[in-house]
Amino acid sequence: MEIIINELIALADREQLRIESSISDDSLHCLGLFVESVRVLDFIMLGQPGASPSDKISFSAFDISMVETGWNLATSMLLKEVNFHGFPMRQSTAELRKGLISLLYQLGIVIQIRRTVEMIKTGLINVDKEGDTYTFSHTLEAKDQFLDQLELGAFERMEEKLKSSGAKYKEWNLVNRKEIKNTFWKTGNFMSVKHESDFSSYKIQDLDSHLTPLIKQWNSGKYGIMMGYDSTPKVDDHFLAIAAELTKEWRDESGINPNAKIGNVSAAEIMNVAMIVVSFHLKHIHFAQLASKISRNFNSTKFINLESDK
Repeated sequence: MEIIINELIALADREQLRIESSISDDSLHCLGLFVESVRVLDFIMLGQPGASPSDKISFSAFDISMVETGWNLATSMLLKEVNFHGFPMRQSTAELRKGLISLLYQLGIVIQIRRTVEMIKTGLINVDKEGDTYTFSHTLEAKDQFLDQLELGAFERMEEKLKSSGAKYKEWNLVNRKEIKNTFWKTGNFMSVKHESDFSSYKIQDLDSHLTPLIKQWNSGKYGIMMGYDSTPKVDDHFLAIAAELTKEWRDESGINPNAKIGNVSAAEIMNVAMIVVSFHLKHIHFAQLASKISRNFNSTKFINLESDK
């Protein structure tokens, strides 16, 4: 087993070295590729807006997962310090996008090999080798990893059912979880229901009407329309509230104790950073989707950071 593990690690290292050696050393060129990699992720995550059915690339869930997984490693290769003022500008073409998708996918495979090696070491995956072919299979212990997720899914479905039941569910009186303490000395059967999160007061109801005036357009000439946007504390709070709910769910699902330490850094601090990064991504995606919608309403003007060959 140890021999196979070392072979897989060496395979991932060789592939990464091969990919790195194929990328130009010019820092400005790398920065341009980095910008395009961000466009590519937007383009895929938003469903390839503006592309005709014949030009759309077919992605499986695994393909998308590999492209997303490869982006962090691509960033470490492409995001370099450059000694110039301004912003690198190049046309986003179908050929360039396909090249970046291939790069991200290959790097995603490198990361997946390393993750698989760690799962082999922890006994979650078995591996056999015959000739040059590796065969992977789940161990019995790996199946236990899905039980918590199944239980959480059942709990969420129960919560939704209770919320739609009104004041009573069968013989139980339903009470807002925040007000459950008021029932301690009352007679009857009570069950708490969480109707809203602790962050609900920070959310904006008519979000698009707040975001639309913040979107900026800049005509770059023959390269299309660039999209930019401002923000406000209220908008930032909205996406932070959503990110806080998501990261709390992820923390609970993964069983991370906020007081756990990795070196001198607490798990709570890591989750706080993750929450902020997630909020930025959520905000950017919503602005990009809204900009794409606006562009279609105004003579099909395209935003180059979403997709554009013109």
